[in-house]
Amino acid sequence: MQKNQKEKWSVRRGTRRTTALLTAIVMMISVATVYAASIKGITLYCDGIKREFFTARSTVGEVLKDNNILLGELDKVEPAADQLLSEETTITVSRGVRITITDKGKIRSVITTAMRAKEALEENGIFLNEHDMLSCRLEDRVEEGMNLLVTRVTLGYYEENVVLPYEVEYRDNDQLPFGTENVLQEGEDGVMVRGTQIMYCDGVEQDHIVVKEERVREPIAKIIERGTDNAYVTASGDMIAYKDVITCSATAYDPSHQSPGSRYYGLTAMGTRARVGAIAVDPRVIPLGSKLYVEAVDGSWSYGFCTAEDTGGAIKGNRIDLFYNTRREALQFGRRQAKVYILE
Repeated sequence: MQKNQKEKWSVRRGTRRTTALLTAIVMMISVATVYAASIKGITLYCDGIKREFFTARSTVGEVLKDNNILLGELDKVEPAADQLLSEETTITVSRGVRITITDKGKIRSVITTAMRAKEALEENGIFLNEHDMLSCRLEDRVEEGMNLLVTRVTLGYYEENVVLPYEVEYRDNDQLPFGTENVLQEGEDGVMVRGTQIMYCDGVEQDHIVVKEERVREPIAKIIERGTDNAYVTASGDMIAYKDVITCSATAYDPSHQSPGSRYYGLTAMGTRARVGAIAVDPRVIPLGSKLYVEAVDGSWSYGFCTAEDTGGAIKGNRIDLFYNTRREALQFGRRQAKVYILE
């Protein structure tokens, strides 16, 4: 009897232990379920950094506090700090900065939480047209103290008629006396339409560029017949009238041929100053005072226009002596064959 009593008490104690254990397990599962239900996924953007994590906190403000994020007077957070968290919540902290915007001559100091210059402008109702300019790139980050200078650009256009002057064309006629001119065809100016685009910055003209040139009428050349009898076209393109041309042996001299102490030092036979352009001749062949043009027989060099003003003991017949300023130039010239045109 006593043995049966003990067995009954043992069964009762085991049952109580099992019940307590099961109750504890159920309570733990309930707590874990409630905790798991309170966990939220958070994506946090702050100071250019993206963070992703889980939290059991209830509000946005609690998440900011856990992450040691303090909001300044100008800062903004979305959603608001007292907003309850959902299962998946994205929190964005925008730091407020003070910037200056200049547009159409008006300067504004504003506070913005925009990340980019474009957003800051649009936030303040400023939109850029196709040709407008900004002092920075639209995608540049907004910083404290930044000055956004907007330049309003407009384009203008106008057309004008531009005169195309006619050219003068000469036709030489060696059957006509030198100096004779006959107009064979009158000239007529042409016309070109020129289109110009003008750029205005804030209403002030800054630049212009030609974008169109259309020739609507070509110019017609004026044709002149000119007499070239006893005329010669020099190497430089000048046409000269001459009464005679002779071939001479040409040498050169310089001031050293006279003694510096001589009363005639630096003077020509005509009493003029010795200089480049005053040459020595045989007066029996070329009269003193004659206007001349001297160049190589083959046209390879030219002394140019000069005057017969000097003579020399060795200058006889078809020989001329060309004056140069230095001994080196005279020696370098040496002796050459020349054509001498005696001008009208």
